[in-house]
Amino acid sequence: MSGFMVELVQEALRRTGGQGTIKLLPWIRGYMEAKTDPDSAIFPVYRIAEREQDFLWSEPLLKAKWILYRRKGSLIRLSSLEDARGLDRIAVSGGDARMVYMESRGFSNLQVVPVDVFGWKMLVDGRVDLVAGSNLSSLILDPEYTVLMPKVEPALVMDEYTLNIAFCAKADPELVRSWNAVLRGMVRDGTYAALYRRYFQTDEFSPYPLPPVN
Repeated sequence: MSGFMVELVQEALRRTGGQGTIKLLPWIRGYMEAKTDPDSAIFPVYRIAEREQDFLWSEPLLKAKWILYRRKGSLIRLSSLEDARGLDRIAVSGGDARMVYMESRGFSNLQVVPVDVFGWKMLVDGRVDLVAGSNLSSLILDPEYTVLMPKVEPALVMDEYTLNIAFCAKADPELVRSWNAVLRGMVRDGTYAALYRRYFQTDEFSPYPLPPVN
């Protein structure tokens, strides 16, 4: 495994002196394990109000704008999230934070798909009106996405949230405090910024002020 957040968490794990390991699991399995096992955590997880009491939370790792995307050339125009209620179908990934967010607001026109790419394919094929994604979607390097993303465009920014490590609510609070102290230290000593610059060409995903590029 590699990537910005993996490297960030690996360094935090080293600095905390922890003996933990990072495993790649199916989303639902990993989420439920972190929710019930005091010795488990999951990342990255959007920190939304609907999940707040289920976990103890780390400092932010990244931030992202949630966006409703339409097919390029679509006549759909949205001035607010309420405007999307009248559409036939909006694709969301099952278990995704955006699904939770929209269901909690009474949306009944959601087309739940097992993985993100199915929703994007359905949008491009005209089988759904919108897809709930984020500005991070454009960074996915999977070949299927690189074909699909030029065929869609933002219709509405829904909201902005941070991506965090979610620790089990039964975890030792002192453990979470130590992780947060380490993460804050990585921001202060420039480790966060140096790692971020290796992966991103824009500051828009950082929840922290970054020094200018030399």
